[in-house]
Amino acid sequence: MIFVKLVDAVKAKPDGEVLNAIPSTMKWIVSTSVKGDALLQFEQIKKTINLISNLPSLDKLDLRGIVASIDGPLTIALAPSAVMSDEGVLNFANDYNITLAAHSSDPQQVLNSIKAFANEMGQPDYEKDGRHVYSWGGLPVYVGAIGNIVYATRLDHEWLEGTYHDDDGALDRFSNSPLGFYMLCDVQGTQGVFNFGFNSMTQGNGVFYTTHDDDNPALVFLQILLGVKLDPKPDANDYVNEI
Repeated sequence: MIFVKLVDAVKAKPDGEVLNAIPSTMKWIVSTSVKGDALLQFEQIKKTINLISNLPSLDKLDLRGIVASIDGPLTIALAPSAVMSDEGVLNFANDYNITLAAHSSDPQQVLNSIKAFANEMGQPDYEKDGRHVYSWGGLPVYVGAIGNIVYATRLDHEWLEGTYHDDDGALDRFSNSPLGFYMLCDVQGTQGVFNFGFNSMTQGNGVFYTTHDDDNPALVFLQILLGVKLDPKPDANDYVNEI
């Protein structure tokens, strides 16, 4: 039964326009085309939304309405922040530039909900270059809509760069794949690109290539594999203080 619900939830149509909301400086992109109303049928999703909605001030953010309006790509993009902390423990919220973007059946309702929430948190609406600008952790957060694509992007710099919509390889993948991946890997100054997608539950395709014509993709791929560092087997003492 859960599998049937999951299959139904990921039947939405892919849409490459979502890449208009992904800054070209992002390193990793994952997109799954979902139907929000089907996603809301999962008990864990319901519990999570109820938990968040009951937190102070978050009742102003119509999270259930936002999720229900999704009908297409639900996309997250990440890149290490240039202002990453030097602490040994990774802080996901502070150490990454992040974009959340989705195809919505009612983008204006989503924007209105976000503006109401931001105002409740003491951040009145401020618009610049067609984007609503807020702050999170001292860094700018850009919120807006491009057609039916709504997005929220936190960067450690002013958003001046282009988007992945100008990347023909990424555009082709995300226009045709309900589940798509795009990953950049740096190897001694050479960028290798993983570009994969699944067109159905049983069919998928992808490619690995380098951004420099003189590089051998096979050698770069092997360098990436050999550069992967596996964590050592954890010591039993590491869990002594865990409950």
